[in-house]
Amino acid sequence: MEENSVDSIVTDPPYELGFMGKAWDSTGIAYSVSMWRECLRVLKPGGHLLSFGGSRTYHRMACAIEDAGFEIRDQIMWIYSQGFPKSMDVSKAIDKAAGAARGCRRCRWHGKAESRVERHSAR
Repeated sequence: MEENSVDSIVTDPPYELGFMGKAWDSTGIAYSVSMWRECLRVLKPGGHLLSFGGSRTYHRMACAIEDAGFEIRDQIMWIYSQGFPKSMDVSKAIDKAAGAARGCRRCRWHGKAESRVERHSAR
């Protein structure tokens, strides 16, 4: 590619985690200073690079990008949680932690603040 020919680069290189032992996720390309230097060469002056990285390995990629000559101005991080059971209703868990009472969704005649177990065992 010609020098100064690209307005911006958006990329999602392998995260280098060795995902499930797959070779494509252990190439080292995200840490390659020469690869990022080539990106800088084809990028127009004032152009931007946006590169995604894994939460455990982004720092190595960021160092390679900086070593290639880019100025790191900011980072965007995805904030996510792990460990929630798939069947968990997060809104109910928040209400429970806050001590808030909920009405029973199965029965319209329950309007009191007692627990679902208490309501249905009273039948």
